[in-house]
Amino acid sequence: MSNYIDAIESISPQNTFNSEGFFDEINPLVGDYFSCVAPDYKQYILVKQLRRMSQVIRMGVACAKSCLDKANISVPDAISIGTGLGCVTDTIKFLNNLNENNETLLNPTAFIQSTHNTVSGQIALMLGCNAHNFTFSQQALSFENALIEALMILEETEQQNILVGGIDEITPEVFSLIKQADCYNKDEFVPGEGAGFFVLSNIKSAKNIAQIKDVLTINEKMEKEAFEKKLSAFLAKNNIALEQIDILITGDGQEAIDKNIKEVILTKCEQSINLVKYKHLVGEYDTASAFGLWLAAKIIQKQRIPETVLFHKIKNKRLSNILIFNNGNKKQHSFILITAC
Repeated sequence: MSNYIDAIESISPQNTFNSEGFFDEINPLVGDYFSCVAPDYKQYILVKQLRRMSQVIRMGVACAKSCLDKANISVPDAISIGTGLGCVTDTIKFLNNLNENNETLLNPTAFIQSTHNTVSGQIALMLGCNAHNFTFSQQALSFENALIEALMILEETEQQNILVGGIDEITPEVFSLIKQADCYNKDEFVPGEGAGFFVLSNIKSAKNIAQIKDVLTINEKMEKEAFEKKLSAFLAKNNIALEQIDILITGDGQEAIDKNIKEVILTKCEQSINLVKYKHLVGEYDTASAFGLWLAAKIIQKQRIPETVLFHKIKNKRLSNILIFNNGNKKQHSFILITAC
């Protein structure tokens, strides 16, 4: 059974939300980390509800509703969302209240909204969706696991429409902790945030943007030889040769990982493959691969690659088979393979 992407939406540090443009203008980095361009949330959320929502919940609800609107779906058959850090702002608020009030007389609202599944819960409440609803939180594999869950449901049940998303936020407190842990190197990566949502279906229709062929997650450090074996096995499973890949999307990742990719792929196929990166535009965060999937689907939809994300160009090539590789924290890796319909 084939699985399709019927709608895509992204809230990011660039002008991607509900936009027909495709990186026509680039928002530069301001400060130490990337922050999202906030849309007019009042178009998607009632003002009285909006006041009680933190930024990440607003992002998730608005992005999800816009994505469903594009697919002409009011209520999905299931919701599957990935987040690495969850609702950080509400978590910090709850912990501060806990400390300031000596663990007494606490308002429960901040705690209720601090859990990782708050975004998916708020989406379900606003849509009146009582169906399957899961949130996955496995650091840099959070979005991929949400995506795998959705694909498993689609394989088991006919005529389903599933809302899948990946979302994370960055706050001054989180950035401070990153620096305190000695994990920050601006020359290597810049923290960021974003929300990416997709409507997946197993129904062939005019709405189909792209077909999701497969997803693979790896939870171990990989040297060049291991990377080559994993990649070869993944492609063989999906009956596609390396030379048939039109675009490799890598983010911008760790230099060592980029070197392995170049040695394994580009040196073999430098005449047939385009290399695309994106984390220089949105930053690094646990569910950044959701932006990578949005970018891949957008490229297939538009049949062009914006110059700002293109790092190795092959002319006169149809943009059909796209392989997304993500490396989150040097030991968590993933492959996502999508093709044109």
